[in-house]
Amino acid sequence: MVHGRTGSPSSHNWYQIEGTPPPTTQFKDPINGKMIIELRSTGGQTVVPPSRYTSGDTHLDLRWESFDTPGKVTGEDLLRAVARVASITLVAEHWPQQGSRHVAALALAGTLLRGGCTIEDAQDFIEGVCVAAGDDEVKDRLAAVASTAERIAAGEMTTGAPTFADLTDEKIVSTIQRWLGLKQAACPGGWDTPILFDQIKTPEIPASLLPG
Repeated sequence: MVHGRTGSPSSHNWYQIEGTPPPTTQFKDPINGKMIIELRSTGGQTVVPPSRYTSGDTHLDLRWESFDTPGKVTGEDLLRAVARVASITLVAEHWPQQGSRHVAALALAGTLLRGGCTIEDAQDFIEGVCVAAGDDEVKDRLAAVASTAERIAAGEMTTGAPTFADLTDEKIVSTIQRWLGLKQAACPGGWDTPILFDQIKTPEIPASLLPG
């Protein structure tokens, strides 16, 4: 079941939840507060066709574009899918300008892969970003995922969340990490949690080992 309104076709997709319904959840851009997508559940309200939505002098006609049996899905799967759409849209909205996109793809790949995504998931995600952002160098961006995966497998250094935050914004990184449930793993060679010096147990050094 799909409905939309004047100027915004196919904007509402209906699903039938199997099991416990997820809570109504809004996904907003952390930079400008703009609503990206909303999962509206029990307790929420939606104006449905054939109603007319009126706001001031604006009149929007609502219409069904597909009126059939709604797709069945679990609440967990639907929430996960909506969060992924929101994350791709958020990254695409703040995708760097031409000239920095290869570096951004490497850093985003590192963020996703070290966060627990598979290579296929990371490539699908970045391809979605490219489509939404109008980045036509998709092959280069997908190759960045493959090369990053190889370096991680070899135990080598890669860029990741810190670099992507420098290219976009720290709020963008922390938001997609939360929405996607990514681990915030440190890169090899990076700083670990500081340890107080007096808590380190070290062996005594014999004076004979010191140079004259």
